[in-house]
Parts: sequence; C-alpha cells; structure tokens
Amino acid sequence: MSWKQWKPGDPITINRIVWDGIESEFIQDVFERDWFGPSLYAERLQDALKNFVGTEHAQLLNSGSSALLLAAQALKAQGRWRDGDLILHPACTFPTSCNPIWQVGCVPVFVDVEEGTYVVSAEGVEEAIKEHPDIAGAIIPHLLGNIPDMAHIMGVLGDRPLIEDCCDTLGGAYRGQQVGTFGAAAGFSFYGSHHITTAGVGGALLTDDDDLYHLVHSMAFWGRKFNENGDPYHDFVNRYTYETVGYDMQMTEIQAAFGLAQMTRLARMNGKRWAQFEDTDLFMRSWENWLSLPKEHLGAEPSWFGYPVLVRERAPFEREHFVRWLLDHQIEIRPLFAGNLMRQPAYQDLTYVTVGEFTQADRNGERAFFLPAWGGMTEGQTEYLFDVIERFMVQW
Repeated sequence: MSWKQWKPGDPITINRIVWDGIESEFIQDVFERDWFGPSLYAERLQDALKNFVGTEHAQLLNSGSSALLLAAQALKAQGRWRDGDLILHPACTFPTSCNPIWQVGCVPVFVDVEEGTYVVSAEGVEEAIKEHPDIAGAIIPHLLGNIPDMAHIMGVLGDRPLIEDCCDTLGGAYRGQQVGTFGAAAGFSFYGSHHITTAGVGGALLTDDDDLYHLVHSMAFWGRKFNENGDPYHDFVNRYTYETVGYDMQMTEIQAAFGLAQMTRLARMNGKRWAQFEDTDLFMRSWENWLSLPKEHLGAEPSWFGYPVLVRERAPFEREHFVRWLLDHQIEIRPLFAGNLMRQPAYQDLTYVTVGEFTQADRNGERAFFLPAWGGMTEGQTEYLFDVIERFMVQW
C-alpha cells in the first residue's frame, strides 16, 4: 500500500505526499499500542529532527506557524523582546512568519527582498539597523527553500535574537551549517506540501536554548508546569499547575509516526528535489530574456520548495497569460505567497515601519509565481510540464 502514482490526464500538482508501507506500519503500531497522545513516536521524531538539524531541543507542534508564534512569545517571556519593540522582517513572505510580531505586541520593520533569490536583502537589513539601531530582533524566512546571505545578516544583527522561518527549507544549509541553527529558535512546517509531512499538517520548533525550550514546551501543552517527580500524590496535585499562558498546540502520536517514517526518505527526496529543480532550471534558461529565474547566494545550499519564476516587464506576455495557460493545462502553480504584505487587507490598520523602497516585493506580488519542483514527479510528468511551457512560449 502506497501513494497513488500519476497517470496521463491527471493534474500536475504543486506537491504530493510520498508514502509507502513504512508509514502504514508505524501508524498500525500506534493503533496496537492504543495510545494516541504524543509518546514513543513523538520522542523518536523529535530525536530525529534534532540529529538532522543539529540542535539540542525539538518540540513537535501542530504547525510551523505555531512554532513561530511560540518562539516570539518565549522571547517576550524571557524579556528579550518587549511591548513596542521593533522587529525586522522582509516585506514578501508567507503571512504567519510576520503575524507573531504583531501578536506579541511588537512592531514589524519591513525591508525589501531580492530579485531571483526572493529572500530578504542583507543590504536592506543593514540599512534598517543603521536607521533604527533600537531594532530588537528579526524573523527571517528561508523562502521557497532558498537562503539569505546569513554571514552578512548575522554580522549586522549582532546579539539581537533571530527567529528563523525554516518552514520551506528542511535540509537547506549555508556554508555547511544547517538552517535552523543560526538563531535563537527556528520553526519548521510539516504541512502536506513540505519536505516531510506529519500526515498533512504539523510543525516543530528547534532551539539550543534550554529556557526557551522549557517555555515553548509548557505553552504547547496548555501552559502546564512539568514537574513530575514520580511520587503519585505529588504528580496528582501538580498535574494542573500552569506556569505560562498556553495553548493546545501538540502533535498527535499518529502524526508523529507518519513523520518519523517520512524522515527515512528525507535525504533521498531532497536529492530528487534538487535534481528536478536543476532539470527545470536548465529547460527554462531558453526564455531567460523574458523570465527572471531563480538564483542563490554564494555558500547557500537551498532545499528548494518550488521553482520560482518572474515574468519580466519586457516579456511579450503578462503573468496572467502564462498562468492561465498553465492552469488550463492542469499544471498546479502558486503565487509567490503574499507578495508585498503591506498590500494585504489584513494589515491596513496595523502599525509597521518601512525602510527603503519595496519594488521587488511589489513585482513578486504582480509578476511572480512558482512551478512544481518537489522531487516526486515522474519522467512523464516532467515531459508533459516542459511540453506545456514550450507550447506557450512558441506562441510569442
């Protein structure tokens, strides 16, 4: 029993969950153990994530978005971020990497992103710090699996706490150092379209900070204070003792079992992602005069989530023409997430600070999208995708 293979006539999806008998075996074991709260498989998945990324702690959660929120709340609880603090963030990303800044009572400082990499501009970060030296920290996404100029950024941030949004980027590295190990904490997503999944949704927070982990562990489990000592009455009395204002953001044992099975093929699937990305990139180079194609920083080792494309202003067609053609031919694609966040309706009445222009964030929102590049596509799927693109291009 395994995932359903693609056949001609099926849509080319933006991603698929690849699974087989290992997931089935692990989930069946959960049923036989008859315990569905986080337990053996949750502990094993946390260990696997810590070992893969290289951190001291991993806390499984219900989403990567929750991981970013709890990281911000933990920094507030530690007194490292305070109400009204300025927190640096790129203007173009997925919204739930930025939302925690407002949710914990801080104020985003937006800077633009780069063409081609789609990640935050290190020069923009430096300019923001010069203009607002009281910036207290940053949340920086490794968007679409790509990685910013971390050497420059970390040098500019100094000791200001950084939260890494690694939701798109499990397995990426910069100068040999895994993403998720640069900042105070990192959030990873296991949504169905990501590098691994915990049966459709899920996430984790990784950190080396003992105190931050303790806070996040408590907040993920209703705010509980975990101080069992083995004495039955002591544990009974203290079971409902709370030390943080928490949530229920835990991951189930079935999800963890699925995720642990996924980890057994992560390196192999990431290698296939890279190969598919490279094949797509080589093919797309024929139209580089019309399309801005992806690039990476020296030293970056992306773990690509998709293949981003931006229709240049000099192209003889607009994004709408290209996108409609792809959708009409059952190629599933996505916008470059939220584009310029400041254009989104949700944020019109919220407070934020801007540094510089936002030309690229606006272009991303108006001209960019990304194609499938997830490593599980068959040769037939790839041939069909390339044929559809080429038939569009020769019209112009």
